[in-house]
Amino acid sequence: MSRHQPILSSSQEAMLFAAVGRCVAATVTAIRGVPSIAKQVGNEVAGIPVLGAFVSLKKDGRLRSCMGVLRDPMPLGDAVESAAVRSAKDDPRFPPITTAELSELDMEVWVLWGLEPLMESGRERANRIKIGRHGLQIIHGANRGLLLPGVAIEHGMDVEQFLEAVCQKAGLPKDTWYNDNATLMIFEGRAVAGRIGDINFDKTTAMEMRIAGRYQWKGTTTDGPTQIDVEKLREVCSENLRIVRAGGKPDRFYPALYDGKVSGVSIALNIPNRPLMLCSKVTIRPDIQLQPALMEMVQLIARQAENEGVTSLEIQDSRLDLSVYWGPEIHGNAENCDLSRVNLLHRSLMLTSPVGWVLQYQPDYSPKQLLDDCVAYLHLDDTGSGEVVSMETTSTTDTILVTNMSRREIFPASRPSVLAGTFYPADATDIETALDEMFRGQPTQAEVRESGKYGAVLVPHAGWIYSGKLAAETLAQVRIPQHVIVFCPKHRHSKLDWAVAPYQFWELPTGNVASDLTLASKLVTAVDRLLFDATPHRDEHAIEVLLPMLQRLRADVKVVGITMATAAFPIIKTAAEQMARFIESLPTNEQPLLVISSDMNHFASNDITNVVDQIAIDAMLTCKPEQVLAAVNENGISMCGAVAVTFVLETQRLRGKLKTARLIGHTTSAKRSGDYSRVVGYAGMVFGG
Repeated sequence: MSRHQPILSSSQEAMLFAAVGRCVAATVTAIRGVPSIAKQVGNEVAGIPVLGAFVSLKKDGRLRSCMGVLRDPMPLGDAVESAAVRSAKDDPRFPPITTAELSELDMEVWVLWGLEPLMESGRERANRIKIGRHGLQIIHGANRGLLLPGVAIEHGMDVEQFLEAVCQKAGLPKDTWYNDNATLMIFEGRAVAGRIGDINFDKTTAMEMRIAGRYQWKGTTTDGPTQIDVEKLREVCSENLRIVRAGGKPDRFYPALYDGKVSGVSIALNIPNRPLMLCSKVTIRPDIQLQPALMEMVQLIARQAENEGVTSLEIQDSRLDLSVYWGPEIHGNAENCDLSRVNLLHRSLMLTSPVGWVLQYQPDYSPKQLLDDCVAYLHLDDTGSGEVVSMETTSTTDTILVTNMSRREIFPASRPSVLAGTFYPADATDIETALDEMFRGQPTQAEVRESGKYGAVLVPHAGWIYSGKLAAETLAQVRIPQHVIVFCPKHRHSKLDWAVAPYQFWELPTGNVASDLTLASKLVTAVDRLLFDATPHRDEHAIEVLLPMLQRLRADVKVVGITMATAAFPIIKTAAEQMARFIESLPTNEQPLLVISSDMNHFASNDITNVVDQIAIDAMLTCKPEQVLAAVNENGISMCGAVAVTFVLETQRLRGKLKTARLIGHTTSAKRSGDYSRVVGYAGMVFGG
């Protein structure tokens, strides 16, 4: 193993740096004939055994790409060659490096050695780490992350901050580093740094870099679709939308039409006398295969139209527009960026931030006007946190605005109580009396010892006289953390299928219950289908009826609400994968309880309801989410929260937190109303790992 520092003279380091820079440039420009790094530096240097190597590229002081390889031991020449090629084109966080950027990039070539697992337990691991000397690697399950020794110095981190940062890099809770089941390793490294533009290149590469830098030519960037290509694809999408809406199956692939990889695509459906319907998929990597993405979005927008009650005749009279985005270029952040060479006649501007993103194509704006409008749209207080990207845009419409969130500034700070006096008492004293009765005989929070046993619950959401006792009994079985996310069906009309409540507080007669907009914003960013929208939450009962119960169990609880419309399992699964990764990235003490608010079958006789409810309950007891959705659909069970149940259970399954399910109870509205001919079923369940 390569435990000792590779010894290189200053001239050998300079030679290595230049060779790596030439390799990066050759990868970007696709110029052939550039000798391998091993040939440039010679066998003496290239054959030195190392742990691995990383190449870090920065532009104007900001990270542009950083990729590497670890394979202890491996020859230095192979290690830096692999790192250079990958950093030039494969960093999943950024678009590939373009020829126009090369001369402006600062580069660090890291040579690594001395990988050593830490055998200490718990927090004692921190005592072995020396800031500035050690890099970190953590492995826990399928998650792994690595930070180079220079990261802690560059960001002014102490040891614990450095350890938390490597956990976050791996998509793990910040406290995983002192979990003895996680493998934590240290290594050492040395960097050779400089500017790529200062390297002596061959004449062909040097000329390409000069021309590209002067005229912002992208070099190896793949050409996107032409206007004719996009118009033909628009016609295909329009026809397929009509086919899907009529219950047919569209063609999946059109060999004669453009099908390259792009960075984004959006569809806008304009139906007379209805709000505009939008569906988009955007990334800063050129990773989206265009035709499959279009087929997926056509089906999504067809489902959205169906949910909104759009008729086939209205679809015939509609106008579908298509926009394709490609050739992304990063310009800096919203506070400090250079847009002088961005031509808005054929490029759109995208602003990404921790709270969401917005992309606009407005040819009549100046770059500064468009950036200011994007900042205002996201309501960014910290403009330094917003990254600015432009993309080549080919569209069948004159202007475009797509986003993963609504304008935040239009949302009210709080959501008034609208159900007090109907679904539960209006007076605070009467509410407390009712809660006393519903929780009588149930364990207190202090008595619920196994706080981490159950991470998800299913509770009913009818009026308290019908299902309040069962909901309270179910919630009482779990330790309520400070953060709770309530998922419920979309009972009210809105343009969004899955909507996150944008409030700071939920108003109740017993006092406000806090939400958590920071958590909500992170959810919107992490899960593609989640967007902020107040409309479906204004009159929604499925969340409000549970708030006094959660408030009783934990006074400082913070509740984020999400409404969910119908969706097929593949869509649910993709969103659950994103949700699972997001929750696992949170510290253990900040991971939320997932509450499913759903009634069971609706408006059949009591006997039939008991039978079909048992089918759904049996499916949930299997801990197989896809089977739950199939059982509901195949048996015609009108369980309003079937999508919410499937989504939450799939999220927990992916996290390894769905090993057991327990039925707390089942009842129907007949028990209270006395009407056995037309009832609603209610179930309470807990799910754990």
